[in-house]
Amino acid sequence: HFVAKKTWAKSSPGMEPLALMECLKQLLSKGLEVSRLVTDRCSSIKKKIEEFNIAYNCSIEVEYDIWHYIRSVKKDLVKLAKLKSCADLASWIPSITYMLWYAFKEANGNVDRLKEIINSIPDHMCGVHEFPQNKYYKRCPPHSRRTKYLSKSSIVIKKLKEILAKPNRVKDLSNMTNYCHTSLLETFHSKLNKYCPKRVFYGYQSFNARVCQALLSFNENVNRELKQDEDGNPIVHMTSRRYIDCRQGRQAREKQTQVWKESVRLTMLNKVKNNQPNDKPFNENALPTIRTTIKPGQDKEKVREETKRRLQIIEESRKKN
Repeated sequence: HFVAKKTWAKSSPGMEPLALMECLKQLLSKGLEVSRLVTDRCSSIKKKIEEFNIAYNCSIEVEYDIWHYIRSVKKDLVKLAKLKSCADLASWIPSITYMLWYAFKEANGNVDRLKEIINSIPDHMCGVHEFPQNKYYKRCPPHSRRTKYLSKSSIVIKKLKEILAKPNRVKDLSNMTNYCHTSLLETFHSKLNKYCPKRVFYGYQSFNARVCQALLSFNENVNRELKQDEDGNPIVHMTSRRYIDCRQGRQAREKQTQVWKESVRLTMLNKVKNNQPNDKPFNENALPTIRTTIKPGQDKEKVREETKRRLQIIEESRKKN
């Protein structure tokens, strides 16, 4: 793992490309070859990767996370379904979400096929399941009808076509043809919020240690078995939807384990018992840099005094340790 320092950039979004480039350099220095990189729909990272490929003679492909695309579309659909004129859309949102996942899975690296499947969604909602004008996707697969078909002239179909035809979304489809998503990374971020929540400030060394704990816990539980009852049948948990009055089933997994904590404890005890030094001794230069933002109308002298006070607290804490 790698933790970027706050002083590297002026903002959090600006740190992400810099930290990513540093991680890629470390991977290349260890002899690992990176063929594909999956990120959210960030144009700045794509540009950075293009420059990185030229500088380090690499051929890293950039793929966008399809979950972010579907979430963005779903957000627009939920907002649209709240309108009185588009109330019929609410019952179709689960089906549209499923059809988008199906479209990305069936693209098979072909962006034209992907566009044809996505553009067929409004026709499918109107009861049209054959598309002779298409080159790759000419017929919908067999399915069961659960919701009422809509009219082609309805405002719901018109607005849905506008949502799917937004220029940025159509442009990004060329980077979403290999069914790549970052669901495991989002799961790790959830784990990271447990060990180092964003509402709490941690020093650089402490933050590094907490990230390591989150990584150990995540790696231990990422491949947990699916939960079953005594007869061997899967146990299903029900979840509700916010935008529609229905529930969705999801198969449960076994309870998480924390064996890694015992391994860390035994390792530390052995080091103390054998009088072994730390692999990475404390580095004074790794201490976080205090930077106080001056707000409009704020006294600069008070800001200087506040900064000195914080630096003094850090220095006293360092001497005690």
